[in-house]
Amino acid sequence: MNLRKQASIFASENSNFQNKSKENPSQSKNSREEKIQLIQALEDFKLMAKVEGRSDKTLSLYDYVFERLSEQVSPDVMVQKIEPRDVRKYLAFLIDDGLKNTSVAIHYRV
Repeated sequence: MNLRKQASIFASENSNFQNKSKENPSQSKNSREEKIQLIQALEDFKLMAKVEGRSDKTLSLYDYVFERLSEQVSPDVMVQKIEPRDVRKYLAFLIDDGLKNTSVAIHYRV
């Protein structure tokens, strides 16, 4: 599937979602307040990346970074509970583990 077709599909799905949100504003509010575990958020992110056509190498990089992150942050934690300090501690862990600054920067970007 080419990128234009993907964009068209996503645009129509997004349009349908926006119309449903306008019909029932309380439903939209509840979905934003929904609590989600880190493991589910990471799986959703990888699924989105695959559907968007990210390369196998990029998807493998995501798996590696998320696996390392899961060593330091419980995959069962609610995403809303993760603080900037937790991310800094994770990046410091990578530095202490001997990763070069360029590798740590990759983890930061992902």
